Amino acid sequence: MPTQPLETSFIAWVAALLIAPPLIVLILTEVIVRVSQQSPRLGRTIALFRNVVLPLLLIRLILQFVLGMHPKDLTVVAVETVFLLVLLYALLALLDLFIQGLKHPAPPAVEASAPSPSPNSFQLTRVWGEALRILTVVGIATYLLNVVWGVPLNQIFVVLGGALVVLAIALQETLNSIFAGLLLAFEKPFEVGHWIRCGPYEGRILEMNWRSIRLSTRERDIVVLPNRLLTKEVTVNYSLHDPLHAETIQVSFPAEYPPNQIKEILREVALATPGVIPQPPPQIRVQEYQYSQAAIQYQIKIYVDNFEQTEWIRDEILTRLYYAARRHKLSSPLPSVIQYARDSHTLTPPDDYPAILETLKGIGFLTHLSDEQLTTLAHSTLLHRYGRLEQIVQQGRSCPGLYYILSGQVELTGSDGRGQQIPLTTLKAGDVLGESALLRNQTSPYTAIVEEDLTGLFIERASLVATAETNLRLAKEMNRFIEQRQKMVAAALSNWQPSILSTKPTNGAAL
Repeated sequence: MPTQPLETSFIAWVAALLIAPPLIVLILTEVIVRVSQQSPRLGRTIALFRNVVLPLLLIRLILQFVLGMHPKDLTVVAVETVFLLVLLYALLALLDLFIQGLKHPAPPAVEASAPSPSPNSFQLTRVWGEALRILTVVGIATYLLNVVWGVPLNQIFVVLGGALVVLAIALQETLNSIFAGLLLAFEKPFEVGHWIRCGPYEGRILEMNWRSIRLSTRERDIVVLPNRLLTKEVTVNYSLHDPLHAETIQVSFPAEYPPNQIKEILREVALATPGVIPQPPPQIRVQEYQYSQAAIQYQIKIYVDNFEQTEWIRDEILTRLYYAARRHKLSSPLPSVIQYARDSHTLTPPDDYPAILETLKGIGFLTHLSDEQLTTLAHSTLLHRYGRLEQIVQQGRSCPGLYYILSGQVELTGSDGRGQQIPLTTLKAGDVLGESALLRNQTSPYTAIVEEDLTGLFIERASLVATAETNLRLAKEMNRFIEQRQKMVAAALSNWQPSILSTKPTNGAAL
């Protein structure tokens, strides 16, 4: 009990304990109301300080400064111990929130077209958060043992020192990873979400902590890399400085083909592949001469802005290159010394001319041509093959000739004027595309993309125009078909609705 209840210090403490706690409660209540709208978890943590920590602190102060109990009294020590433990719990809960990140969602926009502000966020680096958590526990534990319970610091340090020596020997590798994690926190060579490669391991960083990082590989596996390994190995970061990534592909072609011709074909294939950015443009160069195969090796260097898609882009380029090589009659390099056990006539590549001529005779709008005209047309007709997703004709560009589909499937799409592609129709075997090649200075009104591997006849524009000039009926048939195709495109564009994107018009008329 207080010996002099009317002393000045007693009156000051009573006044302070009567005025300060209600004010602090009002302030914390207002803070909780405002913060809970943005982060409910933060509001609940602050409420813990108001509802539990503050009352325990008030009881501790009343026991000593109002009731006059000695600080070493068992009741005071017990209350102060409970207060410090609850304070430790509340501080760790608050630190956990900052480690995980405080995210404040943006308010919904009044109109759909109104831009919504980007959400604000604050997040401690996990390494620093763990360090603060350890310092908080050690600080409060030291104060509790030394000041509250009177345990000498030298005894605490002796016990802790012995325990640390044992732990340092037993956890040598773990401690190396911890110190490596601190170095990485200072240097910051990578962050969560970056693609990195360390030794044989490559993947996207999912999590970073004081001991290790977790990678998600292309195979959807999780690899845990200790931080000490990252400080010893050379680590490549594909995302830190520039999102652009250069990927190289090597291909070989026989030396008999002019390098400039091969470079142009490789450049066209690379630029037409989705995922390859046009700037910087693909770089095609001769890498070396392979004399053992009488071949030239070329290097294709492309640039992508999504490293995760590099394997798919590489596969797509090599797939499209196969079809492009077949269209241009390019063969694969072979050893310079070849021994055959068969007659030479069986090794002669087949001639497409007889099959092309027979196919042209069966096409409806060419059946009335004379044998001489069909023969001339067949000599300028090529057999082309295209792979899935390849683009045969592009809207707004001139067509090099007419395509007659033998097998496969092609989707025609048109632009609505705002850059959005609208499905127009699907063409199958027996259909024709590229009819705008017959009109002078006329560009294609649609884009043709292969849906299923396609085989077709490619009739050169000059040969077809020359044949039409000598055959009035062919010219009329072609003009009629061009008008029908233009009407179909216009009708599909005018009738298109966003809600029926999946609905395709009926198949276009075939000649």
